[in-house]
Amino acid sequence: MKLIFQSIPLSFAVLWRLMILLPFLGAFAFFMITGFGFIGSIWALISAIMATTIASITAIRAGLAARDVWTPPVFNRLIVASFKYGIFFQIVYILFSVLAGLLIVTLSIYGFSDLNSLLIGKKYVSDLDVLSGASTLLYTLAVLGLVFMVFHTGMLVPLAAASYGVGEKVEDFDFFWGFGAGFFGLFVISMFTTIATFAIGVPFAFGQLYALALSWFLSTFMDVRPLELSSAELIESGLLVLAGLWLFSLQYAAAAQAFLNRRESMVAEKVQQNTFPAADPTELRALRNSREV
Repeated sequence: MKLIFQSIPLSFAVLWRLMILLPFLGAFAFFMITGFGFIGSIWALISAIMATTIASITAIRAGLAARDVWTPPVFNRLIVASFKYGIFFQIVYILFSVLAGLLIVTLSIYGFSDLNSLLIGKKYVSDLDVLSGASTLLYTLAVLGLVFMVFHTGMLVPLAAASYGVGEKVEDFDFFWGFGAGFFGLFVISMFTTIATFAIGVPFAFGQLYALALSWFLSTFMDVRPLELSSAELIESGLLVLAGLWLFSLQYAAAAQAFLNRRESMVAEKVQQNTFPAADPTELRALRNSREV
């Protein structure tokens, strides 16, 4: 609970820093993804992964800066860290997606859902037939989502350690350093931010604004009519993006705070190990008397 209360005020310190950096990060991500998209889909995917990870690292470093723990970033370290963790997370995402697909098909084959009927071309008496066994599928996906969230939560502190490590003249940390540290508080915050992000429609708002920006960008080079949004739609999307940015800030402010808490506890443990306990006066007196005899 302590981590949660520490992270909420810190999230606003992260938020205003991100709002200052947002135009630069947004432009960088837009041109990186769009530019590499013309080269090939694989490059576009890698660019999107790296851009997302750089945004996460930037948010964590904003939290560290708010706690007066900051050194100037080294560009090559930033790129290497974003590539390593971005690709690692993406591989895990793919593995979980494949596992989810295999479980759904397996449940269907063994009759736990009526999706097997889709595979054999059965004619439905009613459209509602396809929903038979839907609760089993829902529970299965919920369990997989929960396992993935546990993994994601455990990796927040290692990502924060890597974010700190991209600064100049700082110590390097192992890839999984601090895995699982501050787990309870981080898990609560991660669940809240993830559910809230999808519940209020933040991904749709981001997608809408990205499509708008892309259409205007392409219209300057091609005969493409740019998308048009009403003032109300723009305001609504902007507010949703702002809310999503705060939720994003909250999650990675918590990661930064958990990293600092873990680092402080390890320093305290080292100091305690190197501190010799004070000798008991009675034992000193007995030792002195034994030497006199």
